[in-house]
Amino acid sequence: MLQQTLGPDSLLKVISRNDVQRWDLWSRSSEIDSVMRSMFLALEKSSFRIDGISMSSHNGNTTIKLNQAKDHFGLKLIDRHLRRIYKVVQSDRNRIIREIRALLGDGGQLSIIREDVRAFYESIRFEKLIEKLRSDMLLSNRSLSMIESLNGKLLENGNSGLPRGIALSATLSELYMEPFDRAIQAMPCTFYFARYVDDIVVLTDSESVNDVKHFIAEELQKLELELRNDGTRSLVCDVRSADFSYLGYHFKTVSTGSNAPKVIISISKNKINKVKRRIIKSFIAFENDGDFSTLLARCRYLSCSKIVKKSDTGDVLSGLKYNYRYISSLEKLKVFDGFMNKILSGGTRFGSRLTADQRDRLRRISFYRASRDGTVVSYTRRKVNRLKQAWSDE
Repeated sequence: MLQQTLGPDSLLKVISRNDVQRWDLWSRSSEIDSVMRSMFLALEKSSFRIDGISMSSHNGNTTIKLNQAKDHFGLKLIDRHLRRIYKVVQSDRNRIIREIRALLGDGGQLSIIREDVRAFYESIRFEKLIEKLRSDMLLSNRSLSMIESLNGKLLENGNSGLPRGIALSATLSELYMEPFDRAIQAMPCTFYFARYVDDIVVLTDSESVNDVKHFIAEELQKLELELRNDGTRSLVCDVRSADFSYLGYHFKTVSTGSNAPKVIISISKNKINKVKRRIIKSFIAFENDGDFSTLLARCRYLSCSKIVKKSDTGDVLSGLKYNYRYISSLEKLKVFDGFMNKILSGGTRFGSRLTADQRDRLRRISFYRASRDGTVVSYTRRKVNRLKQAWSDE
């Protein structure tokens, strides 16, 4: 069994600066040793069992929060051990997008299959994963006891699947899906395969499309999972006339008269609508509180690239230009500028509540120009959380 130290020093290694603030762990560095010893003793006293969880709903999905810091960081450390023991690596979204772009640009007699797993986390049987961990005998008894305790708390609340809201679930889901990934990759007709959580894409020869789709469904069934068959995510198209969305991007190929088609990449409709909803919610918040400076800050936040201090490992860069760096043209971002201008029209619900000066100040915000000029703004985690309150129900 690989070393799986579970003590004050190892717990400290998984605590970030953001964690210190979020859990109010200490105010002075001189308190660190005492806090970590107390946290570990609390874990020992509870026999490495979860004391309690809180459940909430976001976008129709149930997420959990661990009530005690000892449980949160205990599971965070176990997650690190699991990733090291089983060599679990999360899929790289940017790498997948680059590979799909290159494959579409090559053209060829290939078809794209796009599928989505229904209720992914909720459908993965936690108990089945625990049985695997037990039989593998690679995880320490303390760690296994804590995972079993989490499952027990979930069952008490009527949940048998993996919980959303904790990093451990992402690791366990990757472990659960390994047989499926190997099976699809091993198919002789699989030219390319990628899975990002529950989103699946396969490139295969046109003659094999039905066989591949059937095989995907069969392999998922072995894991007691099923495809979403409501017509919103399942798609088959030819590489030379591709027109589909995947991982927040929309891909379209256009014939150029040569063997290699032109690949046009834009932001997917769902993601565009998500940003538009956040803009609307920012104005609704202004309607309620009359705080124009916060409305202005929220619109600027949505439009620009931003640096957010998140953890000891460094700053996190986010924003439309960063998250959608592979779009074919920044001109695509003008859709948000047009949307803002429509909102600010004097006859609209929101525009009529603003003064002429306020409308002018908001019109100076441009999603397109912010990305074109490389505008980057630094934010503290606390300020980001305050700005995001307007769309916290997402």
